[in-house]
Amino acid sequence: MFNNACGRRPIKSCVRGAAWEAPEVEDEAYADGRVAAETIQRLQAAAKKADRPFFIACGFARPHLPFVASKKYWDLQNPAKLPMPEYEEASRIPIIIRARG
Repeated sequence: MFNNACGRRPIKSCVRGAAWEAPEVEDEAYADGRVAAETIQRLQAAAKKADRPFFIACGFARPHLPFVASKKYWDLQNPAKLPMPEYEEASRIPIIIRARG
């Protein structure tokens, strides 16, 4: 299930809604999942050559946002047990921040 798909339409014509998704896909459906999988493969290959030193650097250029993840990860959490943020009266928040929502 994708809840933020826009396709090739201009941004202003995109459907507005919650910015989350929970598709039933493998980790490799996301770019950071593919980077992690490739890194694991290279580590495993290096482990087979234990007599040779190696260096590996893994970088995630644009990891997915925390509310965009495969359904299997959402299912690990019980929403009823997640702590909710404390509510703060708007009068205690500086006006410049209140103006931005």
